[in-house]
Amino acid sequence: MKTKLSLIIILLIVFINAGYSLNRNKTFNELGTVKFKTGLSYDQVYEYEVSRNGIAINTGIEINIGKSDRFRFNPNITIGFHNDVSKRIYFHSFVYPLILEANFFMDIAQSYDKTFAWTLGIGAYGNVTTIMRSNTYWLHYGGNISTGFNISPKHSRFTIEVLPLNLRLGFPYSFNFYPRLSLKYDL
Repeated sequence: MKTKLSLIIILLIVFINAGYSLNRNKTFNELGTVKFKTGLSYDQVYEYEVSRNGIAINTGIEINIGKSDRFRFNPNITIGFHNDVSKRIYFHSFVYPLILEANFFMDIAQSYDKTFAWTLGIGAYGNVTTIMRSNTYWLHYGGNISTGFNISPKHSRFTIEVLPLNLRLGFPYSFNFYPRLSLKYDL
């Protein structure tokens, strides 16, 4: 597990360093500006009568749709490290979810200078969960909704996104509640 976590941290550092070396005004075709986004969340998950919690790291890009920065598309991947707290999974196991998400965010309200915005997001996801010690896999898909705010200091490439309320509902039965803190920077 330490090797996997070290590899993920190294990859995130490489992505962040690559983002610094790119031109800030670069655009992705004509859709709008692109930001690299990486975040950390603390998940509480309930699925198949199993309860677990742990941390998850997500990374992806965020594309501003059009010239306005009010509408954004965010495809990302999330890797989690969870612990079975219900003790129903074959002894005491670690659970590793891998989640692909496609989210759309919209700023409901912005400050005059656009340094603060209240945002609302909806999206879809697909999840593969692996249980260590049993070689068991669960597949889930569904939707999610989130709300929070963005803080964009003036003259900075960075934006901080705080999403304290995130809800993910899936099929077969899956319920996930988590807060997420993300750092975005212009590519």
